[in-house]
Order: sequence, then structure tokens, then C-alpha cells
Amino acid sequence: MKQKDFRVLLMAVLIFSPNNESIAGEGSPYLLELNSLAKECFSTRDAAICEKALIVSESFQRYADSKENYACQSRLLGLGADLIMTPLNSSKIEPAFPILEGVNLFCRNF
Repeated sequence: MKQKDFRVLLMAVLIFSPNNESIAGEGSPYLLELNSLAKECFSTRDAAICEKALIVSESFQRYADSKENYACQSRLLGLGADLIMTPLNSSKIEPAFPILEGVNLFCRNF
């Protein structure tokens, strides 16, 4: 799927979801997708994968803001920064798994 198509599909799902409360619920496909993409980004440092993860993370961050879940939003902003820096940093740094754990904790029930 092309990057532009992926963005359009993701935004359509977020906008037209009949029950927006379930978008980032525990075990939701969207949160599972973010976890999968972020872990793959951290392990491979592939810029395309990291960009896909960033797109999903940014969509969730905006959703968290709209629901005034600032604990979730701030963790998603931190995750987004790590997703940007991961492919740019050629040195072996510790992956941002603690930030991802925080996202899972604070974003699962809003």
C-alpha cells in the first residue's frame, strides 16, 4: 500500500468509525498495529517502517488530545520523537520500549 493510500485509509477509519471510543481501546487493532510497527522500527531502523509507525502514532496523539487524555497524548508525543530519531541515529542506542509500554498503559482505556 502506498504511503498516501495508507494515510487516507487511516484517517477514514478514525473519522468514520461508528464508535470512536473503541479506536484506542485495549486490544484494538489500531493499538496492536502501533505496537507492531514501533517494535519493527526499533529493531530494523527502517525509515519507511518508522514513518508508518509515526503516522499511526500521530493519529492517536490527535485523538487523545480530542478526548483530553493528556497522559496518553504526552506519551505518544514521546514515542513519535523516538520514531523520528530511530532511523536517523546510526549509533546503537537503547530502543524506546519503556515509552511504548507507557503508551500501552495510558492509551488503552480512553
